[in-house]
Parts: sequence; structure tokens; C-alpha cells
Amino acid sequence: MIEISDEVRLNAALLVENIELVDIRPARVLATLGDGATPGEDFVTATIEVAAGHRIGRGDYSSRFDFRISLFAESERLLATVEFDLILDYDVNPEFEPDPEAAGYYSSTTEYFAAFPHARELLQSLTTRLRLPTTVLGLLRRNANGGANPISVRTVGPMVLGQNPDFVEGPLGSQDDLTAEP
Repeated sequence: MIEISDEVRLNAALLVENIELVDIRPARVLATLGDGATPGEDFVTATIEVAAGHRIGRGDYSSRFDFRISLFAESERLLATVEFDLILDYDVNPEFEPDPEAAGYYSSTTEYFAAFPHARELLQSLTTRLRLPTTVLGLLRRNANGGANPISVRTVGPMVLGQNPDFVEGPLGSQDDLTAEP
């Protein structure tokens, strides 16, 4: 567990008081099928990699999350890869200069939760466009450092009254700088 100092928490609170989220948008989107993938083919395992960064300066603050989700069929054959970057833009008090450590802490906690619904929607849309079963990221679980890990990647088939959609849990990949091991 990474210890977060009181000073970083205080500076993160100051950050929140001086910024306002104005836009969350994809900056790069790439979705590719693996060799031999067929329409409707389902995955067996999945990996998720997420990297975060931010830009700060007097009167300036934005964050970026880079997602890479790889879906694998049987025998670890790559079925598809979906990659996208999400940018979070803020209006910032022109006199305020964010603290770098506080910005990193805020990015790995609150902002990740803000970006996650957009990541879910993009993955769902892109896997459907690839003619694969609709795929969604599962719930986020907050870890001891205030960050989060997605607990699953699953497919959603046609809904039939009284039946749950197929649920496939795959080993999740790294969360890079966003989180520590649970």
C-alpha cells in the first residue's frame, strides 16, 4: 500500500476547489481483429492495461488515460485489441497552479472514476462494430490507495427474461501507475 501524505490530500482538495471538468473525449481510437477471428466469436480471457498522465501549469490542468484491452480466444489466440485515449479537460482558476503530486493522486482516484463510464461505452461500441459479442468492463473496485481495478470483462448477449448474460472473468492486466496490487 502506498502512503498518501496529509499534504498531498490537502493539495488535492485545493485542486478540486480550483478546477471544473468541462469535457471528456476520446483522442485516439483503434480497434483491430486478430488473425482468424470470426464474427460472433467469444473471448475466453482478457487483459486491461491503463496508463494515466496529466498536464499542469498555472491556470492549466488536463488528464489523459490510455486504455488497451486485449481479448483472447482459446489457446491464448488474440481475438481483438481495442485501444483508446481519453482526455479530461478542465476550466482552471487562472491564478492556481496545481501541485504535481496532488494531480497524480487526483488522476489515479477521482478522475479514473470519471473516465471509466466513457471507457465502458467505447469498449462496448467498438467490440460491437468489430462484430464480436458486445463486451463491457465490469464494476470498479476501490483499492487501499483510493484507486480502482476493474473486476471483470464480460460479454452481454441477447437478454432473455429470467436468464443472466454470459459472464466471463479473465485475468486482468496491469493498471500501471493507477493502482497498486490489492
